[in-house]
Amino acid sequence: MIRCPFCGKETSSGLHNCAHCGGPLQAVGKGIPPKQAPRALTCPNCAGPVQPGDIICLACGTNLLTGQKVVTEKKATQKAEKDGGLRRVWVVLGVLLLVALLGGGGFLAVRLLQNPLETARRLAVQGNIPEALNKLQDYVQRRPADREARLLQGKLFWQGQQYAKAADAMVAAYKLDTKNPETGFMAVIAAGRVAGDDGLKKQAAILSEILAGTPGNEHAVRLLAMTMGALGDLAGQDALYQETRATEALSDVSLQTTFGVGRALQHGLPEAEEMLRKARAAAPESGDAAAALGFVLNQEGQADAAAEALSKAVELKTSVAGMAKMQLGMLYLQTGRFEKALTVFNGAKAELKDDPRLPFYTALSLELTGLATEALVEYERISTGSGQFAGPAALQMAGLYLKQNVPDKALTAVHRATELGVSSARLFTVQGQVQARQGTLAEAEQSYRRAIQTDANYPGAHLEMGLMLVGRNAVADGVRELQRYLELTADKADGTPRRNEVELLVNQLKQAQKAS
Repeated sequence: MIRCPFCGKETSSGLHNCAHCGGPLQAVGKGIPPKQAPRALTCPNCAGPVQPGDIICLACGTNLLTGQKVVTEKKATQKAEKDGGLRRVWVVLGVLLLVALLGGGGFLAVRLLQNPLETARRLAVQGNIPEALNKLQDYVQRRPADREARLLQGKLFWQGQQYAKAADAMVAAYKLDTKNPETGFMAVIAAGRVAGDDGLKKQAAILSEILAGTPGNEHAVRLLAMTMGALGDLAGQDALYQETRATEALSDVSLQTTFGVGRALQHGLPEAEEMLRKARAAAPESGDAAAALGFVLNQEGQADAAAEALSKAVELKTSVAGMAKMQLGMLYLQTGRFEKALTVFNGAKAELKDDPRLPFYTALSLELTGLATEALVEYERISTGSGQFAGPAALQMAGLYLKQNVPDKALTAVHRATELGVSSARLFTVQGQVQARQGTLAEAEQSYRRAIQTDANYPGAHLEMGLMLVGRNAVADGVRELQRYLELTADKADGTPRRNEVELLVNQLKQAQKAS
């Protein structure tokens, strides 16, 4: 080992150049170190100034002993270090981004990766229906054939009470799979929430779509027939019946019943009766068929047969029990079976709890069965309300008080009825009766005449006017009014007990006129 004369470090003596600084150690062909050559004061590469002991030019990086540049290696090393540093930076940034995504800082990126349907469902669960619908609308515009999206859209429109749009969305879902009519029926239900004829027309259109996809569908035919009836499209309903006759759907008793009612609404009562009797015979346990037959028989004036059919319908628990009981009670009232009417009306409270007719006709049944006190209590309660029967109830009170010979209360009830908007021939007749009881005959006559002016065919006004005129010895005028009463009640001879008395009185008065 020898010491380099240039850098002072130990190196092998067998080398031509120092392993550390590259300086020459021996002359070529000789094994002894050469004398140190005089040093240049400028760099041979860049001509920059150098100091006598320098090995590396500080300006260009040239090794003054070998003439080679060492800066290239340094820059390469620096570049490698720089590239490695950049890689480390990107790795760190990637890790940070992943942490952000998992932790919630990348919420936007996560949302972009989510399923739009799931996003809409999540928003809906959170109560944000409008935003959920916006998400679905964007998605449906891009993928209109996605049935699941259409169905979800319909359900969300329903939750948002946008029933027309819900029906449209569900119809779109149905059209994507016409073999499954359940979605179509969901659209029908949604359209049923749309008010007025618009909803009915939308229902009819959807049901027609369902029948086009599944001809003869009993449920669709029945609903379409009912919808057409509600719209008053009786011609369309009849056409539907003719189309359905060739299918097995018409074997459905409820469908036969629906068409029978539709035919009755077209004033084809005999045909309707025939159709409903067939339905009744095919399904004697069907309360609805019995009820429909009862309604038609009542329209035809067959009161006893109608009462029998309606009574059977109530017994069989028809789905229209409230309507059947109301009609049955009315028939009992019309035919003088007041106690039966009261029983039926009392039994209809569950089905007709919101029907304003029930309390009034129940009170009327109480009055006609002789339970005047109970009837007055019911009339008082009704007349203090604001329903459509408040005025008629007050008028019935006046008539009852008149029968009990309490003219003051009767007149008060008449005034209440007038304030409630009653202006009928019966009102003026009762008012005249009260005034006659109180001795104001001139006012009573004026009330009777006003009653006749209001309705010249009201028998009671002619009766009271005739009796008053006879009592005042205006016999000829009185007989004329009484004869008019007999003419108006000619078809009610059995149901008007006073008529026989009046007829006898008129005959006696005529004989007295002849004798005089």
